[in-house]
Amino acid sequence: MHSEILIPISLFFLIGFLAKNGMEHKTMRTLINHGENLGDMKEILNELSRRTHVMSSMKWGLVLVGIGLAFIIARFFPRGMQDEMTVAFMFILAGLGLIFYYYYWGKRNEQSDSPV
Repeated sequence: MHSEILIPISLFFLIGFLAKNGMEHKTMRTLINHGENLGDMKEILNELSRRTHVMSSMKWGLVLVGIGLAFIIARFFPRGMQDEMTVAFMFILAGLGLIFYYYYWGKRNEQSDSPV
């Protein structure tokens, strides 16, 4: 079996897990030392995590739609140019998706953050 591939993969996840827990511990210790209320802070962090998750999903959705469109558009080119055009359109359409994301969600966040 291919058990030798499991060692680097598990080592990667172990290091990531330890780094995440270390950062959380350091953040909580800093908050406790400054006398912050941890109940309110957990609620704020949960809300921020939810907003970030939604925005990240939107960004990756736009990028993947752009890549999918690249494969469809490249099929209309002659046989010898399809590979090059697929790669070119992948970069172009994924980049356009990220630009659209930046302008759409950036303006939306500016409006929601401004005091009314």
